[in-house]
Order: sequence, then C-alpha cells, then structure tokens
Amino acid sequence: MERTTVISGFDGVRAPAAALEGLARLVTAAEPCFGRVLVVLATTPEGLERLPPALRHRAAVRIELAPWDEADVAAFVAGALARVGGDPASFSPAAVATLARFTAGVPGTVRRVASLALVAADAEGADRVAAATVERVWRELVPDGPVAPRATEPSRSGAEAGSGFRVVRRLGD
Repeated sequence: MERTTVISGFDGVRAPAAALEGLARLVTAAEPCFGRVLVVLATTPEGLERLPPALRHRAAVRIELAPWDEADVAAFVAGALARVGGDPASFSPAAVATLARFTAGVPGTVRRVASLALVAADAEGADRVAAATVERVWRELVPDGPVAPRATEPSRSGAEAGSGFRVVRRLGD
C-alpha cells in the first residue's frame, strides 16, 4: 500500500539552505522511502528565489495570499478574542490600525504581535491594548526593522475579487 507523507509548516524564508537542500533531495530521491511526498511550504516572493530548483519545478500549486487590510485585521483580532471568551473590543481602533500598519497585514505576524500586545497590556494593568503597546511590542520583536508601509492591493477581478488569494498553477522558473 502506497502512502503519502506530508511535510507541512515548513518556512521557506527562515529555513537554513542545508534544510532546503535536504528537502529537495527527499522529494527527488530515485527510490523514496515513502510512496509520495507532499510538501506544504510557506514563503515570500524573496524566499521563493532561495528554493532549490528541484523544489520549485516540482510544485503543482502555488497560492498567493493577499495581505490583510485594516478591516481584516480588526475582524481577525475581534474574532480570535471572542473565540477564547475575551472582549472583542480589547484593542482600541488606533491599536488595530497600528497593528495593521506595522505587520503589513501578514496574517502570521498579525497573530504573533497581537498576542504579545495582549500580554504586554495585561502586564501594564491596562484594560485595553493601545497603539503605543503595539508599537512597543513591534520594536521589541524587530528592533532595527522598519515600520512596514501599507502595501497597495493588487487589482483583482472576477473570481479573485474579495477572495484574498490567487491560485497559480505552476511556480515560475
């Protein structure tokens, strides 16, 4: 019986070059130990260039996620807080705007900074997360990093409008 092995959650941006090369050897092995290997890889356009050609050329599907805008960040934060029994209004509107701006709407970064901002606000004895708290958390995480400007949304049409992602059938050369 042939089984599919899934390697998931792999970060193509921060992964050491040796790990990426090892992954490429695993998926291109002449006689793999596993029937099939499916790799789910998260990366940025810059990280895509770091991938060994063996991984890039074997890709069947590439999905590009659009960054969240301020309304998306606000909905995510309120929804996440509500799911765990927290107050959906725990972030001030200015804190949400600051969170969206500093993280450039990257979902994983939004989650991480929002979580740490909640902890920081609690440690300060604040009832609500303020914009200054979000900024302090960001500066702690990325001390020399720039404040990310808001990315301009690419224009979308048809089925892609409002979907937040675009499916590309083959990774580029």
